Amino acid sequence: MPNALPSVLKRLDATREEALSRLFEILRIDSISTDPDYAASCQRAAEWCASQLNEIGFEASVRETTGHPMVVAHRKGGRRKGVPHFLFYGHYDVQPADPHDLWTTDAFEPRIATEKGNGKVIIARGANDNKGQFMTFFEAARAWIGEAGDLPVDITVLLEGEEEAAARACPASSSSRVRRSKPITRSSAIQASGPRIRPRSRQCCAGSQ
Repeated sequence: MPNALPSVLKRLDATREEALSRLFEILRIDSISTDPDYAASCQRAAEWCASQLNEIGFEASVRETTGHPMVVAHRKGGRRKGVPHFLFYGHYDVQPADPHDLWTTDAFEPRIATEKGNGKVIIARGANDNKGQFMTFFEAARAWIGEAGDLPVDITVLLEGEEEAAARACPASSSSRVRRSKPITRSSAIQASGPRIRPRSRQCCAGSQ
């Protein structure tokens, strides 16, 4: 497994178009958490994420809450003795597309454009917060498991659907296995210099060490 990285990177390069297609799928789901009219879209986004995690190799499920559902996933086969355990946190909900007149195309129909100073960018609601970030993790995990058969660490995944609505349902719904995860990571915004991971932060998860 320590020598898996070169082949993982090659797999990521070889499957770039498939990964982009999957990203565009989730970006097309208008999972706006602050508007009750989009509750069905939030449910669909949660089910899509759980399906992808199961396909990658996790044991994932959609958990009902007092608001929009959460997605929780664990390593198949359970925890391994002596292996570090990390929590990956993200959210599948997005802000509304308002004001609509500032969009030159449909906010939920992703497209690739070229920006001066940034090069090629994906334009869609949620591409930068937070679907693009958790999909980076999804694809990295998919490639690593595909090459090495397992991840080098145990990871619990928590995706909520109310981050844009103050995460009202998250504290009451976090499972005990999530709360026992000691190191915390959270997918953070992609900058021009590339993606970053900001550890030990974010709302209800920050107190679960």
